[in-house]
Amino acid sequence: MYRRNAKLDFWLGSLVAAMLVLVVGACGGGGGSGEQGGPEAHALPKPGKPLKPGEYRTEVFEPGFSFSSGKGWTAALPETPDAVGLFEQNRPTLIGIQNVQKVYDPSDPVGPLNPAPDDMTSWLEDHPRLEVEPPSRVSVGGVSGQQFDAIASEPTKGPEFCSEPCVPLFYITDNNFWMGKSEKYRFIVLDDIEGQEVTIYFGGPAVEFDESLPKAQKVLDTVKWEGA
Repeated sequence: MYRRNAKLDFWLGSLVAAMLVLVVGACGGGGGSGEQGGPEAHALPKPGKPLKPGEYRTEVFEPGFSFSSGKGWTAALPETPDAVGLFEQNRPTLIGIQNVQKVYDPSDPVGPLNPAPDDMTSWLEDHPRLEVEPPSRVSVGGVSGQQFDAIASEPTKGPEFCSEPCVPLFYITDNNFWMGKSEKYRFIVLDDIEGQEVTIYFGGPAVEFDESLPKAQKVLDTVKWEGA
């Protein structure tokens, strides 16, 4: 049975303990900037801290972007150059935005990591352990890409970081993203943002997938990419 907090373990082992003061960003740095997000845009809070309603901007993720959030979302992990993650408060819905650098080998999910493929859409469509629906065109923040839903068709009992039989997919700085046998996710692979291919995924337990979609989509509809 799916446990609501299962994903917290893979995002950050110390997530539940990281209840620190919200950092308010007045100037840009790294991937984001005050101009891109506006003077009222905030830096993302520490993991486990709720996002107050308002606009947020990235500081180290590449490519930089801003988004708006209403009540009900929590930072899921520290912002890194390769990932930003949000959890819906008291719910299992996850939003991940990732500049994928490394992936798990589909034929050897407990073996060495591989460099990210040049074409993430094709890699996910051809993944032997995923059941992927036909893709369709979509746009996020004015940047077009491919969108498709997927479930784990051949989950395995390992690696140990999975809380249920799973399909390991992406390595994130000090963490991992995997799909459990009870889960369903929507993937969006954007074509090109400043030379970067950005992968977005959102979802959680398959039984709550349809309910989670509009909540996650509401956040994604506010995304603005720096320089786009």
